[in-house]
Amino acid sequence: MFILYIVALVAVGIAGWYVYRYFHSAAYFLSRLPEEYKQYPSLGEEVASQHHRIKPLCTGRISLVAVDDTTQTVVIGKMDTEQEGEIRKTLLNTTYYRLDVNGNVIDTLADGAGEEDWGREFNGHLLYKNHYTNYLTGGGAAQLPYKETNAALKMEAYQLKTLVNALYDAADASLSDHEYDSSGSRQVFFFSIKGKVQKVYAPSPNNIDIDTKFGTRFRTLIPITAHSYEDGRRYNWTGEKSPLRIRYFLREDYNPARRAGIMAPAPTNTPANWDGTGYFSLTFPNDSLVFKHPCQYYPKNGSWPAFYESYKWGKLDYFPLPGCNFQLLTVGYDTDYVHSLDGCYVVAVK
Repeated sequence: MFILYIVALVAVGIAGWYVYRYFHSAAYFLSRLPEEYKQYPSLGEEVASQHHRIKPLCTGRISLVAVDDTTQTVVIGKMDTEQEGEIRKTLLNTTYYRLDVNGNVIDTLADGAGEEDWGREFNGHLLYKNHYTNYLTGGGAAQLPYKETNAALKMEAYQLKTLVNALYDAADASLSDHEYDSSGSRQVFFFSIKGKVQKVYAPSPNNIDIDTKFGTRFRTLIPITAHSYEDGRRYNWTGEKSPLRIRYFLREDYNPARRAGIMAPAPTNTPANWDGTGYFSLTFPNDSLVFKHPCQYYPKNGSWPAFYESYKWGKLDYFPLPGCNFQLLTVGYDTDYVHSLDGCYVVAVK
């Protein structure tokens, strides 16, 4: 009798576990998905309304979204990785796209994968070891020589500091870096002045102290969906007035709260959250676009308000682009995770 009692308890326990799992499963939540959301396409499919449509621009990790305020040209940079040689060295390939005010591609530039043929973006210039280009602001890939000063490091310290300060005051943008060779390291100051780049070399260390100056003509854009680290505010994904809004969240996989291991550098917690699919609308004055995209939901926890994120699945971000006749959606921007939908999507007028 006792054995039968134990068997019955085990059977009830197993049945209860299966019931619990079912009511926390993707199949259960999918069965309760309202009919109106079942036809929502994903970004990789045809997304269109009466007046607008979403068209893919490129795949890969988005590294740059910027605008040239003089011409209203929007520049997109995306990175891809590849493996080379027997040691499987990882190379980064960058491709830039220039878009006109209507979201049409003007031209593209495939940047190199090696250290010497990979350009560093600086105020609309691409800086290389021995030259620079103005592709990002004017198109074309003409290799322009730097105007170099004090390459031999023979200028007097006071004269050098005076020159650097004067160039800094005259520059639209500036930055400093270090170069290394067989003789050691030296500091290099870059100045963007009236569309040209000057390099000034200085011994390292030195007594020159200037801040990085960011240009105002060629601006890197921040999506409105980005978390604000200045005031701690998050984008309101459920707000009635939010242009990009999540209308329904389909729960698929529960992630319980878990504490870092004993050897972890800090005793942080990962809050309980749900992986799933968000059903979104992008609203315009005359109509709206609808689509679905994977994301996460963090329930309210004490003083912690509930919020949505999508960084694990390829972060979804929205760029309204005032002054242009199109907008941008990016997936995977500023995240190390990889998702099949990573890339940039143009939201255009039909």
